[in-house]
Amino acid sequence: MDTDTIAVEQQDLDAVLEEYFREVHALNWENPDEVHRVTTPLLVGLARNKPLLLAMIDRVPGEPKLFDRCESDGFLHKVVLYENPTRTISVKLHTVLPVEHDRPHDHRSTFTSLILRGGYLHTIYNAPPVYAEDDDDGKPQLPDNFFDLLQPLTSRQEVPGSVYTIHHNAFHSTIADAEHMSLVIRGPAAKKRLLYIDEERNEVRWFYSSALESAEEIEAKRLSLDTWQVMRDRVAEI
Repeated sequence: MDTDTIAVEQQDLDAVLEEYFREVHALNWENPDEVHRVTTPLLVGLARNKPLLLAMIDRVPGEPKLFDRCESDGFLHKVVLYENPTRTISVKLHTVLPVEHDRPHDHRSTFTSLILRGGYLHTIYNAPPVYAEDDDDGKPQLPDNFFDLLQPLTSRQEVPGSVYTIHHNAFHSTIADAEHMSLVIRGPAAKKRLLYIDEERNEVRWFYSSALESAEEIEAKRLSLDTWQVMRDRVAEI
C-alpha cells in the first residue's frame, strides 16, 4: 500500500498502518539485506506523506499505549509512532542528542533508519567475538582485549534521505548535529539488553528492555510533552 493513498482522516489509523507494514512481519530480521530491501521504501513513503506522519505524531499524547513508551534516556529522545499488537514491530521518531565523541553500542533489535533532517557522523564497527559479562553488581565488565577486537569498518556522514539497516549484534556510534531527526522501524527484540560504551567518560552500562525496568526507572526517562512538541514542530518544518 502506497502512503499517498492513505487518508489521514481514516478512523482506525492502527489498522491502516498494520496493513501498510504487513510485509515486515514475515521478514527474517537476522538478514539485514532482506530487511533493508523491504523497509526502505516503507520509511521513504511515510516520510514523503507529511500529513500522515504528522497525524501519527499528533495522536501520540492521547494514546497512553504509545505515549507511555516514549523516552528520553540521555542518549536520545524517542517518540513511538506505531507498534503492532504484540510489540514485535515498531516505528519511532528519534533525535540523537549531540555529543562530540564516539559512543559505541549494539542494539536489542535489527532496525532500519531514515534521516529526516540534520544528520550525524556514523561509524559502524564489527560484531566482536567477545562480549561484556556481569560483574558482582550486575554491571558490564569488558574483556581486557575488547577494544582491540572492536574495530571500525566504515565511517560516513548520514544526511537527510540517508537510509541504513544494522543488525542487532553490530556495534555503531553516531556523532549527531543539533538538527538530527530520524524515522526508525525496529524488528523483534533479539536480546533483553544492549551494551553502551562511552570510553571518553569511562562509562560502560547496560540499557535494558522496559519490561525489566522498575516503575521508577521508567518514570525517570519518560518523554515530556514539551519535548514531544519540539519534535513535532521540527517535523512540520521539513
